[in-house]
Amino acid sequence: MKHLFIIILGTITLFCSCNEPVNFKNFSQENWKKDNLGCEGLRETEMEHFKEVKEVIQGVGETDILAILGRPNRHVLGKRMKKNYFYFVEVTCKDLTTTPKSWLEVKFNSVSQVDEVVYKTADHNNY
Repeated sequence: MKHLFIIILGTITLFCSCNEPVNFKNFSQENWKKDNLGCEGLRETEMEHFKEVKEVIQGVGETDILAILGRPNRHVLGKRMKKNYFYFVEVTCKDLTTTPKSWLEVKFNSVSQVDEVVYKTADHNNY
């Protein structure tokens, strides 16, 4: 009986911990995801409102980031289960093999939670 109670309590906790989708006042997730490589300039425009997103995503899980920002353009697996997602903001779209002009780097810790979010440019100015 005690084990059944623990299983029921765990199930209720699991279903109650599911997050509702995040709606941002100024940041358009639709535009961000639509401009997958940053070629259309939509991501660059959305960066004006990214401060609102950055405050919300600090400490959230990888699944939530995928729901908010979509699939990354690149990802790198690091040491000790850490990983980084890269979202291109501005690229030279005539030649996609070149390095992007600017990108957003989302760094995850070993438990797949956002540890840091950094905006970088090709000339290495970080924001």
